[in-house]
Amino acid sequence: DTGKSTSTVRSTAAPAATLGGELLSVEITPKDPTNSRLKIDAAYTYSGNQVTQYCMLLTQTGESNAIAATANRLASDNTFGEMGLTHDIPTPTSGTLTFSVRVGSSISGSMYLNGLSTPIFGDNIFPAVLTVEEYIEET
Repeated sequence: DTGKSTSTVRSTAAPAATLGGELLSVEITPKDPTNSRLKIDAAYTYSGNQVTQYCMLLTQTGESNAIAATANRLASDNTFGEMGLTHDIPTPTSGTLTFSVRVGSSISGSMYLNGLSTPIFGDNIFPAVLTVEEYIEET
């Protein structure tokens, strides 16, 4: 689904992990959860039909709030923006973890991946990435 019309909220509280619409997700089972860290990178190019703040949330299975977030404001409607974030955490568990990128606007505008209302700009060559790398620390 490349069009997202769900909203995120502007608040001083951490955003709930259910806000926005899911754009990407990835699973990882850490190889050495007691001696490692996870580096999570997320980025995408988008457009929106409103001059407003667009938000990207990074969520993790089992967490009620987003574990990281960023926002960008488009200068005018139907223009392109880019959002990205890097988040580094101690490996929280030995089981399978799912990380997701959720996106939305601070009002009821729509945002689109790779296009203006339809995902056709640039033949879908703009990147949308969510990667998780495990770094094992020497003991």
